[in-house]
Amino acid sequence: MLRINDVVMLEDIRYRILDTVDIGYFWINIDSDKSFPELITRSEVEDGILSERLKTVDDPFSHLVSRIPVPQQNLWVALGVGRSPSP
Repeated sequence: MLRINDVVMLEDIRYRILDTVDIGYFWINIDSDKSFPELITRSEVEDGILSERLKTVDDPFSHLVSRIPVPQQNLWVALGVGRSPSP
């Protein structure tokens, strides 16, 4: 039904699916910087979909998929917190 990394909205809160387990899914609120993963059961997901309270939405971070990773030696320079360490 849902896949890892899907973004869904339930009652105006966006969640990212982190993992699937036999009884449901682990998800995390992506709009809060203090959230922890939570378990939602498959039956809760099914009920939410049928009642149209739970919907898939666009991933607000999808633009990051196409970014090229910064090599580790240039990380500090990219972050603007100093210069890269000497080799």
